[in-house]
Amino acid sequence: MEDHVADRLGQREASAVADRLTGLTQIAGALDHAHRCGIVHCDVKPANILVDQPFSRAVLIDFGVAHSMAADVAAKLAQDRHGRMSLDPARRITRQALQPQLAVQASLPYSAPELLSGRTPSPPTDQYALACTTVELLTGSPPFSADTAMALIDHQLYSQPPRISQRCNWIPPAADSIIARAMAKDPERRHDSCSEFLSQITEVLEPPM
Repeated sequence: MEDHVADRLGQREASAVADRLTGLTQIAGALDHAHRCGIVHCDVKPANILVDQPFSRAVLIDFGVAHSMAADVAAKLAQDRHGRMSLDPARRITRQALQPQLAVQASLPYSAPELLSGRTPSPPTDQYALACTTVELLTGSPPFSADTAMALIDHQLYSQPPRISQRCNWIPPAADSIIARAMAKDPERRHDSCSEFLSQITEVLEPPM
């Protein structure tokens, strides 16, 4: 017979886990909304999540390094020398100078490989950071730790995601594969949305009522 999370945690701890999952679900919804609006946050981490007390909601803050996906389209149009693509009849956008290469501004414990390697961020970039944040809020520490920035970058680029069920005995092994997919090195292999990721992790973690 399988144990439930509530069987392995005290009532107070189980309630705290449920609150954190609720807050993370709200943040996932906010990220998906931003993505539909063409914005990638690029700095999802616990320090950028505010919650009220007593808990009822979580709010994502600090879009200071957010990336506009519309700017990516503009850059591609600017490089279209044959004029096959345009956003307006005058093709003004195709006459714009090329944009400078993407500058990396990242919080290393939560940064996706593509962000650290200078590739264009996309919605899965935020999902990776949300997964790192989820790991920290559930286990007490981010997925990877290192003594130097370069060592931490190497972890994000090459190390496999941790098995969080081995960090906390109340977390079932089913959570490991969900986290692993959200932290896949290839953005295309991650969950379809942040909300899908949180829905799956909540299903295996949320204490029964």
